[in-house]
Amino acid sequence: MKKKKNSTEKKDTTTLSKIQKVVLRKKKISSGYSLYLDIHKNGKRIKEYLQLYISDSNKPTESDKETLRLAEKIQTIRALELQADFHNEPDFSPKKKSFKSFLADNINNSTHLKTNTIKKKIALQRIINVYHPEQLLFRDINQGWLENFRNYLLSRYKRNTADRYFSELKTNLTIAVKQGIIKSNPMFMVENIGRDKSLPKYLTQEEMKMLKATKLKNSTLKRAFFFACYSGLRLGDIKSLKWENIFESNGDFFIRITQEKSKSEIINPLSPEAVKYLVERGNNNDYVFQLPKEAVIDKSLKRWAKRAGLSKNLNFHMSRHTFGTLCISSDIDLYITSALMGHSDTRVTQVYAKITDKRKKDAVMKLPSIE
Repeated sequence: MKKKKNSTEKKDTTTLSKIQKVVLRKKKISSGYSLYLDIHKNGKRIKEYLQLYISDSNKPTESDKETLRLAEKIQTIRALELQADFHNEPDFSPKKKSFKSFLADNINNSTHLKTNTIKKKIALQRIINVYHPEQLLFRDINQGWLENFRNYLLSRYKRNTADRYFSELKTNLTIAVKQGIIKSNPMFMVENIGRDKSLPKYLTQEEMKMLKATKLKNSTLKRAFFFACYSGLRLGDIKSLKWENIFESNGDFFIRITQEKSKSEIINPLSPEAVKYLVERGNNNDYVFQLPKEAVIDKSLKRWAKRAGLSKNLNFHMSRHTFGTLCISSDIDLYITSALMGHSDTRVTQVYAKITDKRKKDAVMKLPSIE
């Protein structure tokens, strides 16, 4: 019986490559092949399943080739580990590799990624250098270290910001797993921070009127803010907006831009209210709004809100949320609102429907009693 079992196992298993005592094999499964390492160490045989899979196609796909390259890289690392153990060189252990060096290399090799993704990696690097200024090895990043770092983020940043940086750390540790530096991601032992599920902050029409009636020293910033309230553009897109991005057709104005965040192009009509905040057209290559640095913008908006008698933390996130809320409360279809805001998924836009539902509920609760 045992011989028959071994015979079947051999039929299902194929050797792909061998480096010393580390053999890369593939095992047949229903959806293709599972890759694993067959390691012989100290007279014992160890199987390390890599959680990597390839198709059963006769001609390997590009994805298969990439997966095989990753598997071979892990195989090489395991072979070097065995060699280091044989020569009594424990310092080679991948877990003794510097996480800070790994993160720096990751950033240097991220030029193909979106700008915001690179910014998150750089921000994480800066935060870790402040939190843990001394050397940081992979073996140092255990459950205790992660829980302390999680608490540190929550004590220094708002929940959504803390969640963004903690998730970025998780992403980088996942990359380390795929590269064979660590066998598993220690983040799975720690509770995620999770985003704040409260509804986004927006301006009511009454609050918009209060702001409009209040003077702001930088009149261009004031125009840009209200333009954002009626166009839904993010601050980054407002700052990079040029006159060549705005065109007229049959008496109507349109905007055509590639969004900084998603890199997707949108072509949207501009409402007459939005057009009110545009000045006389300049040259195609001129910026529509000449705005200061973001730190200056933040301070100016806060002062403006305070003078207007608003207690809200005014920012360009709020102007975008105001646009979404205005659309839904004006009975503009959810799908159209999603397209106007450049969302790739209508589920993101549904939050504005929740806002209007809450407003309806609040309104009903104000109805008078006859008792």
